[in-house]
Amino acid sequence: MPWWVWGGIGVFGIAIVLSLVSSAVPTDPLQLLADANKAAENADLKTLLQSLESLRQFPDREGEVSYLEGIVKLGETKPLKAIPLLRKAVDTPSVKARAWLALGRAYGTAGQLQNATDALKQVLDDPEVGSLARFSLAGMMNSIQAYDEALTQFTALAEKDYDIGRTLYQRGEIYIDLGEYEKAAADIRKSIDIDPNEPTNSLKVVKLLRTLTRLGRFEGTDKYAEQLDNPIAAGSFKAEKLIAEGKIKEAIAALDAARRDARENPQLVCTWGKVMLAWNDPEKAKQALAEVYVACRRATRNTEGMQVLQGIAEAVGNQELADLARQNVEMLQTKRQQMLEALKAIGSDVTSVEKRMDLADLAIDCGEVELAERVYRGLAMFFPDQEAVIAPRRARLDQPLKLLVDLGNSVDLPTPAPPPDAARPDRPPLPPPGRGAAPAEPAEPAKDL
Repeated sequence: MPWWVWGGIGVFGIAIVLSLVSSAVPTDPLQLLADANKAAENADLKTLLQSLESLRQFPDREGEVSYLEGIVKLGETKPLKAIPLLRKAVDTPSVKARAWLALGRAYGTAGQLQNATDALKQVLDDPEVGSLARFSLAGMMNSIQAYDEALTQFTALAEKDYDIGRTLYQRGEIYIDLGEYEKAAADIRKSIDIDPNEPTNSLKVVKLLRTLTRLGRFEGTDKYAEQLDNPIAAGSFKAEKLIAEGKIKEAIAALDAARRDARENPQLVCTWGKVMLAWNDPEKAKQALAEVYVACRRATRNTEGMQVLQGIAEAVGNQELADLARQNVEMLQTKRQQMLEALKAIGSDVTSVEKRMDLADLAIDCGEVELAERVYRGLAMFFPDQEAVIAPRRARLDQPLKLLVDLGNSVDLPTPAPPPDAARPDRPPLPPPGRGAAPAEPAEPAKDL
């Protein structure tokens, strides 16, 4: 279930196995309703069901009962059963705002995006649930890359300091997609600093440091780099920082440990190539040529890798390869620009499936596969009736991509090391299994007893 469904309410319908305990409960319907709302926020199923059962004794509280029954159905992940109950409850003044909020979430969970948007907008300015409604609306818009609306809502929430850690981080992720790296870095950095003990900070740090690396900003990053628990990301970032500081030997040492366990990782190979280029020595560059060349043939849409390959090819005098790598870079950059234009084109559009699939294709073409995956998750969530149209296009995510421009065969690749049991020149080859073995000793004749 998407995260925006449960912000502020809690998941309490997964296992309705708690029995109601016999105890004195309030007889004031307003107090029962208050207790039920608090129980919903705290995921306290027992108290919620107690309050609901008690409220059923008051015929004039039918609207409140419908609201609570709808909340329970939503908690059971039965949005289609929750929707009619919550539609009935929005006419009851005491639960009107909360019912609109829950109805918006129910519509969203059921894949009815326009209805969800309309319901949530009913209460955006409500003093009690307005911020919760904005957060849910922002999450839905984020899920389908309707970034104009998502940014509007996340910015309004940030101005109110509402759930500021999550609000800033998600706004920062949008800025990354849009290529607005200064804004992204500022938001993600602040989201980490606000709550330094947040369990997901190690994931946030990866995005922050990648963004700062794009910007060439390394000052004040040590405290964030210490939080990296991914050895590939840690080794690569440390090396990038040391290159920027002119400490080339230290950069090599920083990469060594990570490369021992993941030598063929495209990110590490790319960084290794940068280190070799930083020597400004053709012989050093030559040491990295084959690895970077092979990595680019595998990660065919890695713009940064192609740029490194171009630089190395130029350093070693292989102009043919440098030209081919440059053509890939230019084509990938063109594809990325087209992707950004497509992304902005749907910023205020919440209905077009075709435009989103076109966006996903462009994202795949320029190497932004993670964005393409998110596009298709959003389509699956809010346009389930279009699955027959979406599925064939989504299949591209699993297909290998050819180079936009072939890199040719001008690089001498090292001969792979033979396996441990391969024949050596100083000994004859091993016989095939089951052949060439010494004959068995003849059986000893049976003796007469």
